[in-house]
Amino acid sequence: MKQFLIIFLWLILVNDTNIENFQSGEVTYSISMAKEIIEKGKANPKLKRLFKSASDVEYQLLFNKKVSEYKKIKAMQNDANSRFNITEIEAGGKNIFYFNLETKENIYSKSIDSETYLISRPTYAWKITKESIIIGEYNCLKAILLNDKGEEMNIFAWFTMQIPLGYGPKNFNGLPGLILRLNSGKAVYNATKIKLSNKNTLLKKPQDGIKLTYKEFKNRFKGVFDKN
Repeated sequence: MKQFLIIFLWLILVNDTNIENFQSGEVTYSISMAKEIIEKGKANPKLKRLFKSASDVEYQLLFNKKVSEYKKIKAMQNDANSRFNITEIEAGGKNIFYFNLETKENIYSKSIDSETYLISRPTYAWKITKESIIIGEYNCLKAILLNDKGEEMNIFAWFTMQIPLGYGPKNFNGLPGLILRLNSGKAVYNATKIKLSNKNTLLKKPQDGIKLTYKEFKNRFKGVFDKN
């Protein structure tokens, strides 16, 4: 109940723009490790240490009515002094995620050593349920992610039709409305701040880098990168 109250207050305080007239927006997500994965990791000493040292991180989703961009909010601390944080890895690392509503282009920019890769992957398929909750001032429906065979996965999102744009954290896009909460089975994403504006924000598609499909990227770095 306490978590619901915090989200409610934040969303009410910052969302003072007329929803019907907005042209762009900004969502701040607070991300933490999911309880399920923490419980599973207790039997593994290495994972247990990683989860114990994990801390919540914040990422930002910028969007207009055509495209969105998701990336980590720059920390105030010096990167040289920052420690490894598994939550940040699950949240998207330093990758920049781009999604185009019209073309369904779903790509992310990933830097490895001195190279930058632009990795494209299909938009996810979802099953929308009748289950609903209220997050802040937004009515939200629950959606369950489907795999390539159309089977339900243990990944679910809460999205609102009051902001009818299919954006969300990381590469979780394609619903009829904005995702305010997501449980990927490994990490939990909660929208803590929403700011809508009547001014259009220009967001540029990443252009510089080696273009690969997600399958091509996985094959090239087989056994090295198993996520993101």
